[in-house]
Amino acid sequence: VDPIEDLKAAIRWFPGGSLALRLGSVGIRGAGAGVRMAGAVISVEIRMASTAVSLGLRAVDSGVSTAMHIAQCIPGSDIALQAGEATVALARNTGCSVLEHFARVVRQLPGGESALDTLGQVLHEVGFLAATA
Repeated sequence: VDPIEDLKAAIRWFPGGSLALRLGSVGIRGAGAGVRMAGAVISVEIRMASTAVSLGLRAVDSGVSTAMHIAQCIPGSDIALQAGEATVALARNTGCSVLEHFARVVRQLPGGESALDTLGQVLHEVGFLAATA
């Protein structure tokens, strides 16, 4: 005894019931196709974004590497590089402090912990996709 088949048989009993079941089936198939298409489009967009990020990071890496090799040939460049490293470290520390403060504030909000967990998972997946591209 299948309750779904019993329900379909009851619907078919009504005038136009068979037509309603067919139209409902077509609508469900159409919705499924739409969801599959949207998933495919999102997948392609994520791959394209991942590829673009990967190529951009590779270009930056090669540019920095070339600049570092050239800088070693310039007298006094080691002092400039040390100053640059100190500036980057200061910016990184400031950014981390601001991010930690923001995370503490968000965790105190209702649903903040789950929102941060979700955001962390999304960023983890995007990072994985960028690394594999």
